[in-house]
Amino acid sequence: MNFIDTFIKWFAPDSFRRLARQTLWLKRQGKIDAFDFLLSLVFGQASALRMTLDAQARTFVDPVSRQAVHERYTPPAVAFFKASFEHVLAEALHHKPDSPMAAVLRQHFSAVYLLDSTSFDVTASLKSLFPSCGGDGSAANVKLLLRYEFIQGQLEPCHLLPGKKSDPGLAALMAGRLPAGQLQLQDKGFYDCQAWKAVQAAGAYLVMPWTRSVTVWLPPDAEGAERPLPVATALAATTQNQMSWPQVLLGKDHRRIGPARLAAFRLSEN
Repeated sequence: MNFIDTFIKWFAPDSFRRLARQTLWLKRQGKIDAFDFLLSLVFGQASALRMTLDAQARTFVDPVSRQAVHERYTPPAVAFFKASFEHVLAEALHHKPDSPMAAVLRQHFSAVYLLDSTSFDVTASLKSLFPSCGGDGSAANVKLLLRYEFIQGQLEPCHLLPGKKSDPGLAALMAGRLPAGQLQLQDKGFYDCQAWKAVQAAGAYLVMPWTRSVTVWLPPDAEGAERPLPVATALAATTQNQMSWPQVLLGKDHRRIGPARLAAFRLSEN
């Protein structure tokens, strides 16, 4: 079953009509169908510059008035939307895609996580709960921290946080969840020396892009001296499409971590 078929299965109309009755949004069938009402709100205005009652009213197969749509926004509507969200989320979390790569990865790791965060502005009235980083956006911003386990195909919403919470500040928290034998792939925004130390101590693994602001050192030589590795100079001088250093140290002083492997791949000009 491809993703489109799976997505359609998640949005079976009768499931949402049943939820509408359970939440008392639907007491008797009128001109506005419960499933159509939900879809018109979630997807119907995707191309609209602003979400309005008029725009939503025009998305129905049988157009209705703005007033008719307005009257359906009641306290039970909130319960209906919440129940619908929980229904789709549960379906998505239990979905297990069949990937040939998963079988290969399972031979080496007990779990492979992809870690990232996403953020979005919300009404400024929530700024005491979800303060933003400032700028031209709303004074309130929500950050959602997510992990996706690739082998089992499981999406894991981890934390709902204020938008001003930095990714490096979350790195050690998430690294602490990795037991031995698990691998986590993350963006360079999650670089934190304490996270690396925690992962190495647990016998787990991290893969992430090298942060150019972090200095790279070669391990001590026979005389016990460490030498800085000029990565940019080494890459500029080579004609190989791939280079790697099996053991390097990253950072300075108390922030020093390692040994780690550093690999570089030449990108195409396109």
